Amino acid sequence: MPVWSRNKLYILHEVAHCLAVAGCYHNWEFVKVYLDLVYYVLGEDIYKILRDQFKKHRVKYYPKKMLSEDVREKLRQNFIQNVLKKEVAYVN
Repeated sequence: MPVWSRNKLYILHEVAHCLAVAGCYHNWEFVKVYLDLVYYVLGEDIYKILRDQFKKHRVKYYPKKMLSEDVREKLRQNFIQNVLKKEVAYVN
């Protein structure tokens, strides 16, 4: 390994590739494994720093939520109502 890559975070990143599901290179499953490794090897403080950076840069580390059709329809209607309220507010 090159000298620049000889640090714990980089090594944990590479170990995460070995442990993650085959074929998931930098998707949410890989990132979840990486975060878990950081937590167990480097501790909660480093984990929180890395997790906060992932959140800040919108890196996904959890599966996409699956919504029922009823919930999706309710969210759709709420969105439409909110858009209409804003349009009425701009007109007035």
